[in-house]
Amino acid sequence: MIHSLVTSLTKACWIMLGSFVSALPACAQVPPAADLASGRPADIWRFLEEAAASMGAAPDQSLDYTGIKGQSHRIEIFRPADAVPGERYPGLVLFHGGAWREGSPVQFYRQARVIADAGFVVALPEYSISDEDASTPHDALVDAFRAWSFVHLSAPALNIDPARIYAGGASAGGQLAAALATVPPPEPTTRLTSPARLVLFNPVIDNGPDGYGYSRVKDYWQDFSPLHNIGADHPPTVILLGDSDRLIPVATAEAYCVQVRLAGSDCSVKIYDNAGHAWFNHDQAGYEGTLRDALDFLRSIDGR
Repeated sequence: MIHSLVTSLTKACWIMLGSFVSALPACAQVPPAADLASGRPADIWRFLEEAAASMGAAPDQSLDYTGIKGQSHRIEIFRPADAVPGERYPGLVLFHGGAWREGSPVQFYRQARVIADAGFVVALPEYSISDEDASTPHDALVDAFRAWSFVHLSAPALNIDPARIYAGGASAGGQLAAALATVPPPEPTTRLTSPARLVLFNPVIDNGPDGYGYSRVKDYWQDFSPLHNIGADHPPTVILLGDSDRLIPVATAEAYCVQVRLAGSDCSVKIYDNAGHAWFNHDQAGYEGTLRDALDFLRSIDGR
């Protein structure tokens, strides 16, 4: 297991006061940003790298799957620090955000380390983004399904219980996670099963004519937009959203949950005061609050 001394010390911080979450304010402080624009670091991805490094949050393993353009994409794996060989753990696949244009799994390194050490195997996939390979949102969708299928097929080797694999993501990554449970698989073999649960951070769940990103997906939005493809098998879901998000209105999240409930499943929206889009990346209270609520949701399902 690839855990350095600093990771071991971080683990000691998590268990202080008797639980991971209660120790967050003392042990997972986000380093100050050098250049803030409207509260957001000018280079958010570097900021997230430094924040993860400050708490010793690094993957334990890296695997590769093949993307839609034939390229190799990483899936970074975080395991429980005290994992027992041969035991099967619930899995969580988290997709980073970035408007299908940019981004990196580093967005969720901090959350992945905490959730993993609470008893989960967390997988953070890369996928096609237009800033790197001139890809489309549909390409990102195909890659997300491929990554999801890869994790399922690799579940025994990853010590994951295939019946307990959950999905989540932020912004465009939230759209990808929700799509796994809603839209038609873009390839015949790219969905073995739907996520057992969804945990969505300000997700882009409406891509219709009045939703986010429509101009980029208008030729295929009916098979892309999660809100427009909710069916009877939709998994229980929690949506974590700021009340001042100008990209994802609270009304959109609430409408999504209404449809999920009408389809016979559970869905809740947790609203955070004075919070804009993706605030949890750089705001300490937002990071702690959304992580705490996400972990509470996962633990309530799994009894951990």
